[in-house]
Amino acid sequence: MKEYYIHDGNKKSGPLSLDELNKIEITTQTFVWYEGLSDWTLASEIPELKKMNSINKPLPPPFLKSLNSDNKENVKQNLKEKIIEAFNLTNKQYVLAGIIAIIFLLVFYLINLNSRLTDEIKRVKVDNANISTQASNAQQQVQMQEDAVRRLDQARKASIDSANQIIYRKQRDYRDRWSKYIQKSSPIYSVSIWGGISDLSFNVSNLTEYPIDEIELEVRYILKNGTLFQTEVVKLKDMIPYSQRKVTAPSTDRGTTIIVDFKSIKAQSFNFCYGYNISNGQTNDPWLCK
Repeated sequence: MKEYYIHDGNKKSGPLSLDELNKIEITTQTFVWYEGLSDWTLASEIPELKKMNSINKPLPPPFLKSLNSDNKENVKQNLKEKIIEAFNLTNKQYVLAGIIAIIFLLVFYLINLNSRLTDEIKRVKVDNANISTQASNAQQQVQMQEDAVRRLDQARKASIDSANQIIYRKQRDYRDRWSKYIQKSSPIYSVSIWGGISDLSFNVSNLTEYPIDEIELEVRYILKNGTLFQTEVVKLKDMIPYSQRKVTAPSTDRGTTIIVDFKSIKAQSFNFCYGYNISNGQTNDPWLCK
């Protein structure tokens, strides 16, 4: 019995039986492969799949074209909230910097106070030998102040370490779940009656609070029989945070279907290098730049 595999342009599923294919309602645009085929083939080109009810059902229009003005306003509102969230984070960083500055000033003040007290103790010892008890108490006070300075220094270091940990956890989350924050829309294009693709475009979004240095996308032009006709690489550079950019790709005189995948992404701002080194060997953080 044949075992079928299907691909929706993003992920592969299978093996599946003919009955299982019928249950999940594949469409004419679903790519299918089984042992004996040289490459992925549209379901509408495979004889035993043409009889399925799901194959003959009409496909709904692309979602992006159906967006109404309310949905667009929701997208704008979500983007605005993301920018406000980033602004609030910046304010918190300024507050943290102010606290650290106050700690530095307090440490400087205590050091100067310690120096003045030490000079006073020396003068008292020279003027009156009977104030040894007072001198001893003053020395204890100096020791307490030195301990306070030490504790303040430890608190400053702990505060800096805590801030660095917060930044690291946020950057790690962007690396681990990068596909949630760096996205591409489905391609939009025209297919001529004799084959050939034109007016090809799609959108790429950066939903992180960091700039992205470079994005490479691989565009594959698929013939009607499911074989690969041509591959193009499209590059984007210097993509700012919380932004979206429209991408266009060359037209061809052959092909009926387009598949777009991320080939590589580089963002030094949060140490993200996808596709450049495949993996850095760290199983817990594989896309950390080497």
